[in-house]
This record gives sequence, C-alpha cells and structure tokens, in this order.
Amino acid sequence: MYEPAPDDRFTFGLLTVGRQARDPFGAATRAPLDPVETVHRLAGHGDVLSAFFLVDLLETGGYDGPRHFGHKPPRTDDADDVRVSVAADMRTYLVLRERARVFRADPEVREAQRAARVDELGLPTLNRGETLADLAHDTFDPDKTARRGYHFSRLNQLALEHLLGVRG
Repeated sequence: MYEPAPDDRFTFGLLTVGRQARDPFGAATRAPLDPVETVHRLAGHGDVLSAFFLVDLLETGGYDGPRHFGHKPPRTDDADDVRVSVAADMRTYLVLRERARVFRADPEVREAQRAARVDELGLPTLNRGETLADLAHDTFDPDKTARRGYHFSRLNQLALEHLLGVRG
C-alpha cells in the first residue's frame, strides 16, 4: 500500500508546474506542456515565474538533492556559447534563490500564503490509517470546494513584484 511521504511534496510541486490547469468555469488557463518542454522552459528564460516557484520549492520544500538548472541552450555557434549558457543557468538559479528568500520573508507574502492555504498543500490525501477504499465513502463536495476562493492571484502578484525588484 502506498503511503505518502513528505518528500512527495517536491514531486507534486514539479508536476503541477507543467499542468494545463483550468479556471473555475472549465476553460484551460494555458496550453498543455510536454514534460521535457516544461523542464526546458523552467531552466531557461521561457517561464521565469514558474522557475521562481520551482526554486522556492527546492529551497523550502525539503528537497536535499543537487540544486541547479540545466536546459537545452539556444542554438549556438560554438562551445563557448554553451559554456556561457550553463553559467547563466546557475546564475539564474542563484538570483531566483535570493529573490525567493526575500519573498518568503515578506510579511505580506506570509499573509497571502495563509489566505491561499499554502500550508495545506503539504497535507497528505489520506489521513493516517485511511486506505484508498475509504475514499469511496468520502463526503468531499466538489461544488462547495469550487465556491471557496483560493486567493492565488494576490500571491502570484506578490511573487511577480519580488521578481521584478519592486518589493523587497
């Protein structure tokens, strides 16, 4: 029987970065991304906000493995350009790590995280002692859940402001 562990937060967080997602009315909020393309965009300069959240996750989510970006560099003329690209990947990671640190220290961000119930993301789907069979009898009401706001827009705006250097 599978038992969720704290380490699963990292895997789940990375999985959601490339997720298509839907708004409350059912429309897709972005085009689906192939997993390889997701990693390339995160590591490069194609999706800086998602890269920021990935770095924040790596730094605060209990991950203890290597921390760096690696992506397919743009088409280059020679090996020197590839080396510049690799150095830029690491520099980008370090910049995003510092911005994430300042972001997490901002009292307004902490309040926005509470409002968005970010702390609940670490809760396991199954409570201790529950089984998958117990989920068949769950009283979860998706309509009720859909009516409650998650307040992610404020959190995303604060992240963008930190990234752009207008906060912190």
